[in-house]
Amino acid sequence: MASAPQRTGLRAAWIAAIASAVAVPPSSGGEAAGPAAAPAAKDREAALEALLASLEKQYGEKLNAPREDARLLHLLVKMTGAKRALEVGTSYGYTALWLARALETTGGTLVTVEIDPDRVKAAHAALARAGFAGRVTCLTGDAHAVVRTLDGPFDFILLDADKGGEIDYFRALFPKLERGGVIAVHNAIRFRDNMKEYLDAVAAHPELDTVTLSAGGEDGYCVSRRRGPAGKPAEAPRAGD
Repeated sequence: MASAPQRTGLRAAWIAAIASAVAVPPSSGGEAAGPAAAPAAKDREAALEALLASLEKQYGEKLNAPREDARLLHLLVKMTGAKRALEVGTSYGYTALWLARALETTGGTLVTVEIDPDRVKAAHAALARAGFAGRVTCLTGDAHAVVRTLDGPFDFILLDADKGGEIDYFRALFPKLERGGVIAVHNAIRFRDNMKEYLDAVAAHPELDTVTLSAGGEDGYCVSRRRGPAGKPAEAPRAGD
C-alpha cells in the first residue's frame, strides 16, 4: 500500500503539464522587445543561473530549499499570476531569487522576512546582484511579529520558517490573503508531525482548497488556495485575529 505522502503527493511533472497550458504575459511598461533584446535576456538568464549555482555550491544543504522545490515555487507564481507575494523565512535568499524571477514575468513584488541579520545581508546582496533589489523588500525581525504589521492583501504567501509556527502565521495572514490567492508551506511532508495543527486546520477550512505535493524529494509542500474570484480583496481582520 502506498504511504500517505505518496497517496497525497503530486509530482512536479504533473503540475508542469498544467503550467504548459497557462501563459502569463510579461509585465507591461518599458520598451518593446526587439532583436537586440533576446541576447540581453539570454545573458541575464545565464548570469542568474550562475548566481543560483554559486549559492548552491556555497551553502549546500543550508539553503532553505533544494532546486526542484524552488523551481516549483517559481512555477506556482507564474501559474497563478501573483503580483504581491510574501515569504516568511528568507534564509540566504535562494527561494527569494526564484520567486522574484517569476514575479518579474507577472509584474509583481515580494516582501521577505528573516530573523537572522547576517542571512538578510547575504540575501539582499544576492538579490541586488541579480537585479531584483527594486522588486524585493527584505525585512529583518521575528516574523511572528512582523507579519502582523504588514499591509495586505497578498496573493501568494510562502511559509518556510520555524516548523510548528505555521498556525500562528496563518491566523495572522489569512485575513490578508486575497480570494484566489495561495499559501504554500514548505516541508509539509518531512515535518508533517510538527505541522499537524496547521495541516488539520487548512484541510478542514471551508474557504480553502488544499493539496499536499512533492517536487520529487521528501520535503513537500502543502498548497492552499482561497476560494473565490482571483483579485477580490481580503476582508479586514476580525477582532481577535
